[in-house]
Amino acid sequence: ELLQESGLFGCDEFRIGSLNLSGMAPDWNAISESCKSSIAELYQTDFDIYGYPTIAPESHSPTELLPVYVNAVIGRNRRLTQLFERDDEKYQEIIQLKAELERNYSERNTLRSNLIQAREEGGVLRQQLEQATEQNQQIEEQNLELSGELESLINSNSWRLTAPLRKLRDLFRKTPA
Repeated sequence: ELLQESGLFGCDEFRIGSLNLSGMAPDWNAISESCKSSIAELYQTDFDIYGYPTIAPESHSPTELLPVYVNAVIGRNRRLTQLFERDDEKYQEIIQLKAELERNYSERNTLRSNLIQAREEGGVLRQQLEQATEQNQQIEEQNLELSGELESLINSNSWRLTAPLRKLRDLFRKTPA
């Protein structure tokens, strides 16, 4: 972060190799007091937010604690960046869950609509079934009535007396002319 921002506050020491090869903090002893003051100004808001004292204890010069404070601020800022990234991921998850919830609501409403329609159709079908059942019952009653009439006709004396005539008629019908 310091390397990226060094041009903003006029500290060329960062650009000429005073950085540690590991990419960690620079060699603070190689940095001029004016550059350190510029860094302190740049990070003053962070120092205030994190509660670092603006006046160094008597045993230290104000810029002697600067490396500790800056490194602490950078570490906290990295952690904040990680937290923001995690929050962004969670936010994206929330957006996806919200979209899924909306799809579920939509599907539920469609299913409710289908259920209402099916219930209405079921009511119509029940009425048709009741009508068909009534018609079937009427037909069965007619069938019983007609069966009773047929039975009484077959068992009647006139049916028995005319039986020989019916047989003769059937014989004549079968004979070719």
